[in-house]
Amino acid sequence: MNEFQKIHSPHNYEKSKKTLLYLCNLLKELLPQGDYCEIYICWLGEEDEEREDELKIDLNNLQIEAIDIYEKCFIRIEN
Repeated sequence: MNEFQKIHSPHNYEKSKKTLLYLCNLLKELLPQGDYCEIYICWLGEEDEEREDELKIDLNNLQIEAIDIYEKCFIRIEN
């Protein structure tokens, strides 16, 4: 879910955005206030490779349009 996908594959970008919003809403209900969830986005077998990006998402101040997620991205989602 990133700017490249938004331009070259808007349909997939919208599906990705919808999926991320669903995940964030679910985590907002499940995570106690002050807790967090960590997700690492990569292909199978790339788990031990160096991270290329890190991202923090605040569920209480979700700005979905400002989020760019690429491969090998470590994401910390905080409630």
